[in-house]
Amino acid sequence: MVTPKPDELKAALAVAQKAALLGAKAIALGYWDRDLTVRHKGPIDLVTQYDLESERVIRANIQKAFPEHEFLAEEEGLTAKEALGPKWYVDPLDGTTNYVHQNPFFAVSIALAVPNPSGLMEPVVGVIHAPILREVFWAAKGLGAFRQTLGDDYAPLATSPVIPLTVSPASTLVEALVNTGFPYDVHQRVQEIVSPFARILGQVQAVRRGGAASLDLAFVAAGRSEGYFETGLKPWDVAAGVIIVQEAGGAISDYAGETYQLEKSRDILASNSRLHSKLVDILNDLTY
Repeated sequence: MVTPKPDELKAALAVAQKAALLGAKAIALGYWDRDLTVRHKGPIDLVTQYDLESERVIRANIQKAFPEHEFLAEEEGLTAKEALGPKWYVDPLDGTTNYVHQNPFFAVSIALAVPNPSGLMEPVVGVIHAPILREVFWAAKGLGAFRQTLGDDYAPLATSPVIPLTVSPASTLVEALVNTGFPYDVHQRVQEIVSPFARILGQVQAVRRGGAASLDLAFVAAGRSEGYFETGLKPWDVAAGVIIVQEAGGAISDYAGETYQLEKSRDILASNSRLHSKLVDILNDLTY
């Protein structure tokens, strides 16, 4: 399948933006009201009723607009389709642990991907909506990446400018702020996770751990950090962030520097492009 035409991308982006806003309103309600019912999917993997409500309204709006598309979301899984085609990747509340602790670093993440000539799913539209941080980030393939400030209703302010996203110009590791995250099975893989973290920490200006992969990627795109690396993520965690970083001029790969494959790669590295090869070398414990 070829990349959708610009008008098709704009139409899909509009649907994603509306769905993200509805999902963001759903989770914002629980953030302020704090009537949370918290269920454990794993020892440190949480879900609330607001994750589920956000996913419900997002799914309903996207499937109304594109009933023929596949839909893969964190809580309810994949809708069954007969052939490989356009697929929506949805994380209705990325950063649930932050959310439960009333830490505002969380977001709704929505992406549309299509199969490229090699049969790999390639994100072409992405929206990351952070209601409490009052920001929304978005991109469409070939059309650029942008952000806008939100108002009290969590919709973009009419008076707020649409700001193009551009990655950081930093070209040395000592200038770099790098974000990372830890997978839900970190307790079973402590040394494996800590080893690359320690190598990065010893070479860059600082390392931060935010707790929401979508926003970590959005911050690379916005030039607020120079890199981001993490292992053990799911495609709905990163699909929107991948296209946003790429459209902002950044680079995406796995730890080895190979092409990132949305449903196959075990780990992800995003950067401002200028530092990508150096970060790959550090992650692989190579001389650089």
